[in-house]
Amino acid sequence: MVKKHILILNWQFPPNAGIGGRRSAKLAKEWKNLGHEISILTQQTSGRDKGSQSWIKEEDVQALDYFFIQKKNGFNALYFKSGLLNSALLWFLKKWHVLFTAGNPIDDCRFSGREIVQQLEHIHKNKPIDLLFVSCAPFSLSVYAARFKKLHPEVLVWCDFRDPWKNAVNYGLRLLHSRQLKSELNFQKEVSQSVDFISAPYPEILSEFESTVSRAQLVLVPHFTDRRMDIQIQSEMMKTPQFTYAGNLYEGSLPYVITGLMALQSLPSSDQPILHFIGDIDQGTKDAMMTYYHNIIFSPWMNEGLDRHLESSSGLIILLSENNKDFHTTKFFDFLPLRKPYLYFGPEGKVIKTIKEHQLGCSIEQYDRDALLLYSSDNAIALANQHTANYMAKFLLERAYSG
Repeated sequence: MVKKHILILNWQFPPNAGIGGRRSAKLAKEWKNLGHEISILTQQTSGRDKGSQSWIKEEDVQALDYFFIQKKNGFNALYFKSGLLNSALLWFLKKWHVLFTAGNPIDDCRFSGREIVQQLEHIHKNKPIDLLFVSCAPFSLSVYAARFKKLHPEVLVWCDFRDPWKNAVNYGLRLLHSRQLKSELNFQKEVSQSVDFISAPYPEILSEFESTVSRAQLVLVPHFTDRRMDIQIQSEMMKTPQFTYAGNLYEGSLPYVITGLMALQSLPSSDQPILHFIGDIDQGTKDAMMTYYHNIIFSPWMNEGLDRHLESSSGLIILLSENNKDFHTTKFFDFLPLRKPYLYFGPEGKVIKTIKEHQLGCSIEQYDRDALLLYSSDNAIALANQHTANYMAKFLLERAYSG
């Protein structure tokens, strides 16, 4: 393929911290390795947070051409960082906010539209963009990209929705005031009628656009891994198995955690595994978990050394809620090359069905050593090979330029 200039518009691209940059960072690295020229438009960071560097190394970051967005959404910062999410003051703030802006006030890049459009024009003028790849949420990024497309129809615009626009738990349309809702639905329609491609890792997200799409092609792009496939991990089970969970708890997952812990507590003490939770979990949640199961280790999120903990574990925990029981999350595919059985906490859904069908582990209700002995390392690697960053990077470009 002829060398392309690909601009990635992503609010949390490394060195910014946050899971939102992970998917795009992996693609950027692969596209760069394939010989394409990669530019990044992301929010300005106050420093290099190495929390995101596990997905794209320092040398990869230096090989990319960066442009930064300066303006911030102060309301968003107040909402999430000041502990007002469950406060009575939130009602007042949202009512005040609707007087000044349409759309979703929790959207991170709200109020940055003019600067983003100016940056896109500047970049395109100095080095014409062949493909603009936009990672959403924040969802208004896709709106600004759609308006750029109208001005520059020669540029292919691909919007990748990591999260559902309508039904996201934290910032879905169901949370909005009627005026904000009407505006946000108009934004969604504008995007689907302007851009070239809309992708998502789950069919449920793509289905949100089926009633409004008149132009964009809908493409399923599952999550993927950039771990080496040749990782050799000792699979021998420890005397007391230890299962590790890496990440914060999903909203709505705590009841399933408690149910699972109670199931483990009912086992003979000699059969009870150690559970290691690595993440920023508040003390109240820790206390609640320890009430139902004593054999738990808590560690704060670690920027370095996480892989060593994962590799030394007997197995890995997949933790979901009713909201994402059918979503094969990033860690689901990313941990497959580690060749560790999965211990699933959560409701019945597509994820546990996949675990059972591919012999990747068991649910917490079915936990015992015999169930773990059914684990198939070969099946794990075969599934991982179908979901590599290299494969997905090539697939995206082939789809974009197939016509």
